[in-house]
Amino acid sequence: MFNEFEGRVYDCARVGDECQCMYPSGLADQCKIEGRGVLTALGYGGKDVGLWIGVLVAVIVGMRGLAWVTLKVKRG
Repeated sequence: MFNEFEGRVYDCARVGDECQCMYPSGLADQCKIEGRGVLTALGYGGKDVGLWIGVLVAVIVGMRGLAWVTLKVKRG
């Protein structure tokens, strides 16, 4: 999500002369949406890299553990 939205600016939809933005943003008066506004509206606060690295390591360890258990069960 952060790779897609952070640092980008999107145009809002125009209906006639009226601007309609899906997410609140500091650029709404220019008929644009900041990527940070989209992230905030979707509930992504800060970019916590340490947390996601920890989750990735936990998934890797868990999958390797399950593979090891499966090999032990199949061998026995």
